[in-house]
Amino acid sequence: MASSFYDRLYYLHWFSLLVTLFPLSFTTPVSATLCRNDERHALLQLKQSFSIAKHASSDPSSYPNVASWGHVHRGENASTSTDCCSWDGVECDRETGHVTGLDLSSCYLRGTINSSSTLFRLLHLQKLNLGDNDFSYSQIPSELRLLTRLTHLNLSKANFSGQIPLELAELSNLTSLDLGSNLLALHPSDLICLGRNLTMLQSLVLNHVNLSSTLPNFWANLSSLTDLHLSFCNLWGPIPTSIGDLTQLTYLDLAGNSLLGQIPSSFGNLKELTSLNLYENNLTGEIPSLINLTRLSQLDLHSNRLIGQISLWLSNLTQMSDLYLNDNRFHGTILGSIIASLVNLKVLDLSSNYLRGAVNFDIFLGLKNLTHLNVCANSLSLVNTVGSRNATYPKFTYLDLSHCHLQQFPEFLWQQDRLVFLRLDGNNIQGQIPKWVGDVLGKTLVVLILSDNYLTGFEQPSMLPSFRSLKAVCLAGNKIQGTLPIPPPSTIFYGVPDNLLTGEVSPWVCGMSSLAFLVLSSNNLSGTIPRCIGDISDSLLGLDLSNNSFSGSIPEIFSGRSALKMIDLSRNRLEGELPRSLANCKMLESLDLSENQISDTFPFWLGTLRGLRLLNLRSNQLFGAIESHKEYSDFPSLRILDLSSNNFTGILSLGFLQKLSGMKSFSPGQSEYMQIIMNVEDFVYGFKYPLILANKGKYLQYLQIPDVMAALDLSSNGFQGHIPPVIGTLKMIEVLNLSNNRLSGSIPPNLRDLTKLESMDLSNNMLSGEIPVQLLQLTFLEYFNVSDNQLEGPIPQGKQFDTFENDSYAGNSGLCGRPLTKICGDPEAPSPQQHSKSADVGQMMVSMGYGSGLGVGLFIGHIFTTRKGGWFLNKYGSRQRTRT
Repeated sequence: MASSFYDRLYYLHWFSLLVTLFPLSFTTPVSATLCRNDERHALLQLKQSFSIAKHASSDPSSYPNVASWGHVHRGENASTSTDCCSWDGVECDRETGHVTGLDLSSCYLRGTINSSSTLFRLLHLQKLNLGDNDFSYSQIPSELRLLTRLTHLNLSKANFSGQIPLELAELSNLTSLDLGSNLLALHPSDLICLGRNLTMLQSLVLNHVNLSSTLPNFWANLSSLTDLHLSFCNLWGPIPTSIGDLTQLTYLDLAGNSLLGQIPSSFGNLKELTSLNLYENNLTGEIPSLINLTRLSQLDLHSNRLIGQISLWLSNLTQMSDLYLNDNRFHGTILGSIIASLVNLKVLDLSSNYLRGAVNFDIFLGLKNLTHLNVCANSLSLVNTVGSRNATYPKFTYLDLSHCHLQQFPEFLWQQDRLVFLRLDGNNIQGQIPKWVGDVLGKTLVVLILSDNYLTGFEQPSMLPSFRSLKAVCLAGNKIQGTLPIPPPSTIFYGVPDNLLTGEVSPWVCGMSSLAFLVLSSNNLSGTIPRCIGDISDSLLGLDLSNNSFSGSIPEIFSGRSALKMIDLSRNRLEGELPRSLANCKMLESLDLSENQISDTFPFWLGTLRGLRLLNLRSNQLFGAIESHKEYSDFPSLRILDLSSNNFTGILSLGFLQKLSGMKSFSPGQSEYMQIIMNVEDFVYGFKYPLILANKGKYLQYLQIPDVMAALDLSSNGFQGHIPPVIGTLKMIEVLNLSNNRLSGSIPPNLRDLTKLESMDLSNNMLSGEIPVQLLQLTFLEYFNVSDNQLEGPIPQGKQFDTFENDSYAGNSGLCGRPLTKICGDPEAPSPQQHSKSADVGQMMVSMGYGSGLGVGLFIGHIFTTRKGGWFLNKYGSRQRTRT
């Protein structure tokens, strides 16, 4: 009986278990029954409201996940395709079936979200991510307030614009809000309202949102914040000390604003902080003690006005991996004990400060993780320890030791078989580049900058081509002799200006099929310009062969595929006609052919180059009249035109001057200077256009041309007739030079409209009448010369005219009034001193320091010794990290 009882109990146990499990065997998977019909239709309608465009997302891993919604895929049954909870990017509540999460980031969406969008029917949404799409600069819909359960909202990098709707403050459950990297604005009072209402926020990202205010002081309500991103928000004023009360912060980014004053000492309370970014502000004073921030791994304070010495408390931050103190005003010595304590350091940038003294490279021996080191532009002397080949140094990828008083190539470079970027410019390295440099660095090096040393060449002539990965080579300002060394075909930037190179340019230079910049100026290269350059003009952006001895005509080599933006062939011995194929360079912005022997008429056909901003044909043998041609365009973008010292004749064409619309008005570009900026594989190349221009009585060497500059120089020709009043409509010009012609008649009073004018030279003509009193309105005028004309009457008095001296009026017997000794109405007073045109021009040339010697020396010297000036700027690796 007992046995039977236990048997029944055993079977009863298994029967009850079977009954429990039996329903499950006939139940479809949970996810198959979850999708609610109304929300599935809402998602499908939302999908239909967008188009798929591959350029709408920038993330390399982007893909159009919504494209698969509602489709039956191979191997799936029809029920799966109707289950929205199984769709890519959709998350549902397993119990209710409501859609609670929607991740449509980086899925190529293009379109807008209007007030009737079916998105707002998904009332149970808790997480919504629409980042990295293209919403066509539409406004953020205020109807988002209907999604009251939202805890996470990400609309970053999605091309939204306009004011951020205050209705977002109603989403009181939000713990994460990211609206960064759009064209959005937020009124300061609305920001305070968000801060007061969204008290559960842990992450607030408003990078690049225009706040246009001081940094509000409302942080007490946001005590849960762990991440705060307010970079590039147009904030100004001091940093509120109350931010130091956000003791849960792990990430703080206030970079790229105009914040003033000192870094609050309360930041020392942020003990959980791992990243602090305050770069590119106007912060002053010393860094307060951050000794308690022992978790800090990234500290970026670059580009402020911070002072003091590098503090000892830094040695306590042993978790530090990225330290940027560059571009400040720190002084004193670099203490080896501080650097040696930062054992986890990967990036160290101390460049562009006032640090001084000797630095023994042995202080970096213990930093095994250090890959990026920049100590340039200080007053440091790097000591290379004898026997350093045997020591174990970090394996660098980025190394900038420019201006460190090096006498030779550092021996520790023997170990640097991972080096990608090497900059040693501005040192005292002499002689030939040793063979071992190519043997060790040839496999990995991408950027090599050795400018402004005393190098004479390569120990092994074939060394340069052995750098198999090289993309940028700068050897400017050395004493390299012989023929032009040829870099490997991978080269994108090649600059060897201001050396002692001779001979012709080998056709091998055209083997660099990816070449974007070729700069060989200020050598003694000769022969003709290689025709094969036309074969690489589809990749070439900048070509500078100026100040050499090239001869012959400019070949007809420019094809319709030309990508050239800048051509400088000035100061050579080129002759013949201008090549008509230049009209194929549709991207051309700057053309400088000055100081050659070119004989041709004015190139009206260049007017078809709608982007041409600078045309310099000074000091050639151009001839004929300049008249308007109906079949050609009107130089719509031309801002700087220099035709001086040629043989042009005839009247100043009214029609031609009327077409110079680029000198009448223009919108400033995105850059401060006229330049080419090119980003290739984390390197930034800046190629600023140079110019020599007569301005304020001197030939000035412009190392970089302000993007807003405009100038018109027609001097030293044979122009006749009156000065056309239409010149008064060229309101953007800062320099006007019509001197040394045969112009007659009066000075047009409407030149007063040239309100930006800084220099006006009308000397050595046959102008008559009085100097218009209206010119007193030219309040920016610094130089005024009407000498050697036939002017008469009183000189205008007051404002800028009180600063001009006798030389401005010499050679006009009829003028009177200050600064001349002749008093108006006194016929017995002596007239202004006469002087010949030739003497005047000769004096001008001397005062200008003009010529290929001093002028070029100043040009190259500035370009290659100033870290931020010139045409080559670079950033690499961690320095080029994404700002979020």
